[in-house]
Amino acid sequence: MRITGVCILLLLLSCAFAGGAGEWKENTYVRTVVLLSHQTMRPGEKGEILVTFMPIDGIHVNVRPPVKIRVDSGKILSLNGAIKQSVDGSTGYLAPGVPVKQAFRIDAHARAGEYGIKGTCTYFFCSDTEGWCTRFSQPIELTLTITK
Repeated sequence: MRITGVCILLLLLSCAFAGGAGEWKENTYVRTVVLLSHQTMRPGEKGEILVTFMPIDGIHVNVRPPVKIRVDSGKILSLNGAIKQSVDGSTGYLAPGVPVKQAFRIDAHARAGEYGIKGTCTYFFCSDTEGWCTRFSQPIELTLTITK
C-alpha cells in the first residue's frame, strides 16, 4: 500500500513539472518576474534580461549550479558573457528580490519592428526544512521593439 502511494505521488509530481508543448509551467515555490532592461532598442545596442526570483518561505534558489538563460531569437540578439547573480551574504544562496542579469546585444543589422523573444530560465531551488532540491525551467516570453 505504501509503495502504491509513493508511485501515485511521483506520477502527480512528474505531471506537475513536465509541461507539454505550448504549456506555461508555473513554479508554486518560486515566483519569477522576467523583464528586459529596455523595451525599445536600436541595432547594435546592449541590454540585459533581468530575472527576479521570489521564493516562498522555507525555499531558496541556489547559485551553484548557476541560473542559465537561453533565448530562441534567431539573429535578432545574442547573449554576452556570464550571468550576474547576487549572493545573500548571510545564507550563501541567491539573494531573493535582486535581479539576475544576462547581458545581450542587438544584431547591428536587425530590422526595425516588434519581436517576440522566447526562451527558458533554468535554475535549482531547495527546501530548507524538507531537504529536497529540484531543477526548474521557466519559460520566457518577452517583447522587444527595435527602432532605427
